[in-house]
Amino acid sequence: MMFSGILGAGFQGVQDSVRGAEGAAASIARAGLPATTSGSLEAAPSASGQVNSESVSTQPSANAQSNNNGHSDLATAMVELKVYEQSFQASAKLVVAGSDTVGFLLDVKA
Repeated sequence: MMFSGILGAGFQGVQDSVRGAEGAAASIARAGLPATTSGSLEAAPSASGQVNSESVSTQPSANAQSNNNGHSDLATAMVELKVYEQSFQASAKLVVAGSDTVGFLLDVKA
């Protein structure tokens, strides 16, 4: 039936929008943070109970990029979040329209 395809596409669009929005929100949350470190910020105490400050690394990890363009990353993530919001709204309208159409056809058939 064609309507199940429409509803399925709408539901898939909603799911994709939610996943994308979660990713964009995570990017926004990370935008204000400094580059990730390779070690934990808290050092584990040694067997004697002493904390070895040499075990804590505050150097950026090899895969962390030093990005001086953090503002554009934040702007990009915010735009992506808005795009996913609009995609969600469009997909939700598709689900409502498909549901209304199925309801109308069932009312006509009865």
